[in-house]
Amino acid sequence: MKMLRKLYLSPFGFVISICLHFLSLFKRNFMVYGFRNRVEGRFYKNIRISSSAILVDKAKMNIQNNVWIGHYCLLDGIGGIYIGEGVNIASHSCIYTHSSHNAIRVMGKKFIEVQAAERSAYIIAGVEIGEFTFIGTSSVILPGTSIGRAC
Repeated sequence: MKMLRKLYLSPFGFVISICLHFLSLFKRNFMVYGFRNRVEGRFYKNIRISSSAILVDKAKMNIQNNVWIGHYCLLDGIGGIYIGEGVNIASHSCIYTHSSHNAIRVMGKKFIEVQAAERSAYIIAGVEIGEFTFIGTSSVILPGTSIGRAC
């Protein structure tokens, strides 16, 4: 077991992480170690993300080391997400950084005809989650939310 851990924490760990992400397409849920933080340009080996989690627009997600993201989570990074070190996000949780539910009600049929930037009541705002915070099962975090350290 020590040998596998040593191998995974070596530079070869990035290749192992890519293979596990590929295998997740064909096998039931499991935890995948490792995440390339494109905001910082670093690969964190101790991030654990479920193979069933959906991460939209990873380029705008600043996820720090030792984060755990559970099964069937949805992280929408369109508006930008910061997740501090040691955060635990339990299963079936959602983090949204954009919202159109108000715009649809306000604009009605015109919603489809107008470009996203011109839609009234259309919200795009980042989400920040402080270090060592726990997000419970089935939580929904809306655009513009900031959660402090160790909450």
